[in-house]
Amino acid sequence: MSQNEDLSFKPLDDWTFTNERDLDRGVVEVLQRDKSTGKYHSRMSTLDRELDSGNNFSHGVLFTTTKALDTWGTRQHRNYFPAAFSPVVSKNLNGAFGCEYHRDENGKVLIHDSWSCFKVKRIWKMPNSFMVYDHWTQLAVFVRHNFSTSTQLVMFINCPDQVKSQLRTSMSSVKTSDPYSWHAAFARENMNVYDQAIWDLRGVVWEVEAYQKQLGSFQPQFTLLHDMARHISHNKEILDVAADTLDSIIYEQSVLDEQHPRPADRVHWHVKDVHQQLYLTSKGIRATKLRCISLSERLQNEINLAFNIVSQRNNEASVQMAKSAMVDNTMMKTVAIVSLVYLPGTFVSGIFGMNFFNFDTNESGAMTWSLSHNFWLYWVVTIPLTLSTMAVWILWFNRDVITRVICGRTSGGSGVERD
Repeated sequence: MSQNEDLSFKPLDDWTFTNERDLDRGVVEVLQRDKSTGKYHSRMSTLDRELDSGNNFSHGVLFTTTKALDTWGTRQHRNYFPAAFSPVVSKNLNGAFGCEYHRDENGKVLIHDSWSCFKVKRIWKMPNSFMVYDHWTQLAVFVRHNFSTSTQLVMFINCPDQVKSQLRTSMSSVKTSDPYSWHAAFARENMNVYDQAIWDLRGVVWEVEAYQKQLGSFQPQFTLLHDMARHISHNKEILDVAADTLDSIIYEQSVLDEQHPRPADRVHWHVKDVHQQLYLTSKGIRATKLRCISLSERLQNEINLAFNIVSQRNNEASVQMAKSAMVDNTMMKTVAIVSLVYLPGTFVSGIFGMNFFNFDTNESGAMTWSLSHNFWLYWVVTIPLTLSTMAVWILWFNRDVITRVICGRTSGGSGVERD
């Protein structure tokens, strides 16, 4: 489900995009830093106005979307961002980090660009149903630090309202002397989002566990179980990539610190604080991944339980069918025994009931019993008919064997003799 779809039927209370349409059209929210007080003041602007004057942009923060950046870049500003940053805007990524140095002819760093991208997948379940919906968001930050003018351009991309609010709150603690301080603040907020996403998954897994305890009315919801397994697998992959992204940020921060072009502007404890923040965030994301793995194992246990319960019920049904078959077998035996008891008498009565026998009184009034001299006709017809019936049944019962024998002889007889 794309983030542009209408989620009004079941919104995530902590994951909303109120001004998304305006942002997609190039309208941006700008937070401008006052040099004297260090506070940020909000105003609305456009990408054209702000990015065209990027060199005069002093400690400003923009909130925009990938759609707006893609539209803006395809018009006339293809070279404004590094080429390696383009996939963050135009492609579907699980996460990414990159940086680029702009140097003078002597190799001195003039401008440092860095960007990081984190994928987020949120899920929610409709009440009293087994339908689970998901929502993907690709959050990113781009930081351009100009060492010659001591200015920064910071762009947060695709941030929901709640993340924006947290970023505004944390801006006062950002060490602007280190561009990676913005990445640290951004990664910390993403860590909190990942934590909530795993709690969302945990809530649905808990419902599954509670439901499957009601064994008396249990109806396996295999579609829900496998959907949840898919969502958990996606989140585990996202967390793996996020942890690798944090490792790359930590490494590049140390590289930039070693070749800082203006050592006088370098604040050693700022760098250490940012490094510590990045390390703690990386540790938190890895801890969240372990909880995701634990959820996967819990869900797999529920899937195994569902299969075992279904197998047990199938076995019980098979036992019941076997018992029913035994009852049917007993009834058939009873019918066969009754038939054996009555069949001889029926046969005898049929024989004596034919017109070949005559039991009557003669002229003197005595009872006489006579047999027709044509009684042999009964045996002439009955015996061949019985044998024919048995032969037809035997041929039909063994038709496959007979067919194979005939086909084998035919194929063997049609072979070509060779010298």
